[in-house]
Amino acid sequence: MSLKEKISHSFNKVSQSIWRFPLSYLFLLFATIANAIYLEDSEKISERWLICFMAGTLLATVGQMLFERFFAAQKNRRYLLMGLALIATAVFAFLFAPIPIESLRFSVKTAVIIFALILAFIWIPTIQNAEFPFHQSLLAFIKNFFTALLFGVILSLGFLLIHIAISTLLFELDYQLVTHTLNIIWCFVVPLYCIALTPSPDGQQVITVPRFLEVLLKYIIIPITLIYTSILIVYLLINISGPFWTNNLLEPLLVSYAIISFIIYLLSFNLQPNKYISLYQQWFPKVMVPIVLFQTLASILRIETNGLTIGRYFVILFGVFATVAAVIFSLNKEKMHWWSIALLLVMAVISITPPLDAFTMSLNNHEKQLVRLLEKNQMWDGNQITPHAQLDEADAIAITKLALYLDENDYQTDLLGDNFNFYADFEETFGFEPTYFNSNRRTNVVQSVNWNWDQYPTIDIEGFDHFLVLNWYDHIDPIEIEDEKGIFTLESYVNEDKYIVINLTNEAGEEILQFDSQELFEQALEGAEEGLTPEQGIMTVANEAVEMKIVAVYLRSTSSAYSGNVYILLNFK
Repeated sequence: MSLKEKISHSFNKVSQSIWRFPLSYLFLLFATIANAIYLEDSEKISERWLICFMAGTLLATVGQMLFERFFAAQKNRRYLLMGLALIATAVFAFLFAPIPIESLRFSVKTAVIIFALILAFIWIPTIQNAEFPFHQSLLAFIKNFFTALLFGVILSLGFLLIHIAISTLLFELDYQLVTHTLNIIWCFVVPLYCIALTPSPDGQQVITVPRFLEVLLKYIIIPITLIYTSILIVYLLINISGPFWTNNLLEPLLVSYAIISFIIYLLSFNLQPNKYISLYQQWFPKVMVPIVLFQTLASILRIETNGLTIGRYFVILFGVFATVAAVIFSLNKEKMHWWSIALLLVMAVISITPPLDAFTMSLNNHEKQLVRLLEKNQMWDGNQITPHAQLDEADAIAITKLALYLDENDYQTDLLGDNFNFYADFEETFGFEPTYFNSNRRTNVVQSVNWNWDQYPTIDIEGFDHFLVLNWYDHIDPIEIEDEKGIFTLESYVNEDKYIVINLTNEAGEEILQFDSQELFEQALEGAEEGLTPEQGIMTVANEAVEMKIVAVYLRSTSSAYSGNVYILLNFK
């Protein structure tokens, strides 16, 4: 096929897809307009409208896939599914309207819904469809996504080059033109093109693996996955009788590892079968079962001591899915793959639907743990909290962490009250200051102070010929200073007491002045809560050869190091 024919074929696909996905493209148009208004003036429209229209695009596209898979012969059902997509979008907007867009609840629930809709878009054409299995649909989606992404990148770069050329050679173009053009490309053209490439679920279009992806999967990605899995198995075997159940090393990796492994496993079914690929498909799921099973059990056991956080909820939920899916894949029957995707969709719905959703479950768990600790210390009478100053330190730490978690996640609880603010109300509510660490571990006391620029906006530099800025962090390179008296070198190093020492040497390497910052740190960090004054933050040292003024802009001390930013003023005599 010639280049002209390929371009013509692509345009034909796009024009045909407009009739195939009319509601999807209408939502994309609304999203592009909403984002254009937001870019002009963010006060006129909320960015939640963009998210709402994008969700509507996915809902409409999923509705079209349902129609093509089950109701292609019943044309009226298409309009019914379009109507349901519109209603679902309105329900999405209504349910999410009270949730602050910057909150974790909004981000997590929106991400789960979008993930579920994309998964449904890939999965629906494969339901009980021997002509178009799930691994083919997944490959088609990945190819279409990256094709559209590449298309968008090239289109964006081309427009930017044209804009630069016109602005440089002919006349200045408004920078807003770039913003709005990129908005059109990425909010409308790229998603439109990605949807247009969607194959029909009738299985007539054969989805082939690009040679580049085939080589990547066979010789790089699959071997790396096997090596990584082997490392996890060895770690599991070494630590199964001890640290594995108490540490938290594998838990953050579980979800990403399982998702990537399953995607690679499913894509492998698109490759030409050989002994190596067949062995991988046969044994890899069986090896995965103990990894995901034991880590899921470990995460469940950690709930008692560390609580059911939102992150741990999703790790456990996905761990259950991964265990079941690995068992299904172990049966080595391609026609059963779509059942594992159905299970994942069900779990995604559960994770955002009360009372079993992540936020409700996490809230209930943390409230129960807090009540148990309060009752243990006679601070809860069933109705309100009684402040108690004398508390076991371990319990004080646990109460602090629980209260902070509830406050940070904007939980409205009867236990703490709707208007509870951790930093303002904690001590009054519980009777003691927030306790974060065991006193035996508080070895790293941090102190810091800044120059009080509000009170002292200027620094006197009269009588000095050289002005240097030093950043006292890690390694400090020597600074060469040229003066009519000669060439001098200023070096800094850390002495045995961790304080910074400044050495000034002449061309012969002879030391002409030394400054130890210990006195500066001691006088600056003592009683300078409101910021450094000239009396606290400036020191001057001099001899017959040179005068040096040190101005402390920012100083910081810990139990193991001293650091900061200073100005150095020099006058060679």
